[in-house]
Amino acid sequence: MKRLFVILPAVAAVLCACAAPRFEVGSLNPISDISAPAPQSSYEMYSWHNGLDWAYSLFETATKVSSFADITRRDDTVIGTDYFIDRLMRLPRGAKVYWNLKRIKGFTLPEQKIIDKLLAAARRGGITVEVIPWPA
Repeated sequence: MKRLFVILPAVAAVLCACAAPRFEVGSLNPISDISAPAPQSSYEMYSWHNGLDWAYSLFETATKVSSFADITRRDDTVIGTDYFIDRLMRLPRGAKVYWNLKRIKGFTLPEQKIIDKLLAAARRGGITVEVIPWPA
């Protein structure tokens, strides 16, 4: 009977050790192994009519801009709605876009059919666009 009390715990320990997953030292990274959602990217988007066509600018929210000139003279300004949709679709899925976020004179929204076209494209790309309407 004494042998049984000695053998049973030993057998249990061996079975547990065999069933436990084996990892090499340094193979576990507690930070990268956590399945956390990726941080959401946010962007500002501005639109204006340049006299011939609609123009758009899109950049990360943290960018420091404060005037019409700061935004309209950027290198990443896109002329034409279809070209801008191509640019919009390069954003990561889950991105959040604020359209005409700041109340800066000169920016305006295009007609509703263009707004609808842009919003539909964004939805297809998994991008959320919040339109912030206000009189120009």
